[in-house]
Amino acid sequence: MTHSEDDGRLTAARGISVDAPHGISDPEQAAAWFLNKYGALFGLDAPGLKTECTETHHHLGQNIVRFSLTLDGLPVFSRRAVVQVDSESRIRRVMARFPAVAPARSPHPLLPQAEKEDWAARHGYPGHAVVAAGWLLSNDGEVRPVVEV
Repeated sequence: MTHSEDDGRLTAARGISVDAPHGISDPEQAAAWFLNKYGALFGLDAPGLKTECTETHHHLGQNIVRFSLTLDGLPVFSRRAVVQVDSESRIRRVMARFPAVAPARSPHPLLPQAEKEDWAARHGYPGHAVVAAGWLLSNDGEVRPVVEV
């Protein structure tokens, strides 16, 4: 088990053996079940955060299932969850991390357009509209907006 020094959340769990419930034999379903049940340990319970299975490939008899992250409906760049599932639907390894408490995000993508334009003006882009493109989780654990002006 590897923990974040910032908030104590798990960032990786290796050498584990967690059986998916009886009847789940699909690796994507097994991985999604694990993240739904234990994702909070990795910070995947942040408000507005969702996971979506984007890719599965086989490597040395294991299924590697990758999940993208979205926050408030927009992609989180540079972060994803990866779950390794064996042929018996046992979870063997998990790598994922999201801050325990995501700070206030500005300009929030769901703000009214007038507030986004005000934010753009205050940050040196007067007369321009701000279009949220996604979120970037920086190395210091801060969630920053990625915007197009």
